Amino acid sequence: MTLSKFIWKIPITSSPEDLADKFFKVFNTWIPTSNELLIDVADYKHTHDGPQTLLVGLHADYIFDTGDNETGLVYRLKRPLKKDFPENLKDSFEAINNAVERLTQDNTFENRLEFGNRFDFIVNDRLFNDDPKILAEEICATLTTLKLSDICLKPNERIKIAFENQQ
Repeated sequence: MTLSKFIWKIPITSSPEDLADKFFKVFNTWIPTSNELLIDVADYKHTHDGPQTLLVGLHADYIFDTGDNETGLVYRLKRPLKKDFPENLKDSFEAINNAVERLTQDNTFENRLEFGNRFDFIVNDRLFNDDPKILAEEICATLTTLKLSDICLKPNERIKIAFENQQ
């Protein structure tokens, strides 16, 4: 499988005030200190039901998002770091988990930022035209191989797979 563009989203279960402003401040501190090539932070608070704060990177973006009526952190892989889908999947899952850890430890949120234990996985590759059912089965098999279990499929025009984090 050559799938290379996908999204992870984890819900934010707490509701501290001014989250978009705090994410803007925190994401700006990540640019000079990250091992990733991060380029800029954009404020999209004027939009509703979508991205609020966007940290743009060369290979991936980090987004404070309110889309689908759910506040959360999004990691969007735009360019694969490796040629192998399972490695990209594993690395991207580690990246969003590292971001969650980094955010929860940041004093800007005053220890009030909390995340759920559910992750959504969304295929975001319009050029990938395999049969969605077969693709979903392959993704589930890869997630299971990577020990990211308790997989369930949700109907959507894009493939959306949710599972409980067992860490």
